[in-house]
Amino acid sequence: GWLLSGTMENSGGILGGDYGFERYTVGLRRYQPLGRDMRLDLRARAGAADGTVPVQYLYDLGGISTMRGYGFKAFTGDRMVLLNAEYWIDDDMWVNQWPMDLFTVGGFVDAGTTWFSKAPAGLPPGIVPQLDPNFRYSAGFGVEAAGLRFYFARQLDSTDRDWKVSLRINRSF
Repeated sequence: GWLLSGTMENSGGILGGDYGFERYTVGLRRYQPLGRDMRLDLRARAGAADGTVPVQYLYDLGGISTMRGYGFKAFTGDRMVLLNAEYWIDDDMWVNQWPMDLFTVGGFVDAGTTWFSKAPAGLPPGIVPQLDPNFRYSAGFGVEAAGLRFYFARQLDSTDRDWKVSLRINRSF
């Protein structure tokens, strides 16, 4: 089915505090069966923050559960768009075909971008602010066995063609 979720955070104003900001995030997911042993999982997320946003409330993309072909928190901004699609073939499809009946396999594509609405002041070293959305893409495949998921991903839009490997105990989203 469909899952629509959203959050709104507000800091400062009459509550006081060191920071004054508003932060909004909305997400939409779809888990679509495609027959007895196949499914398509889709996710779209978007977010925006305004005001004096502390670093831990900025949006980060890259790595596990976001854009698996990029390093952890490769992109940061006060605006964000993320799209994920996964296609899985369950282990039931390989009945009595050892060793394939031990594995669930799938492929995925990730796309996303972060940017800043205006040049921020006081960012930590290493964060280079990008002021325009610039989508990045990665793709790969995953293997699940005994509840563990191994993902193998690489970037599609840069010269870095190294495979990134990650391990999850549950779904990506």
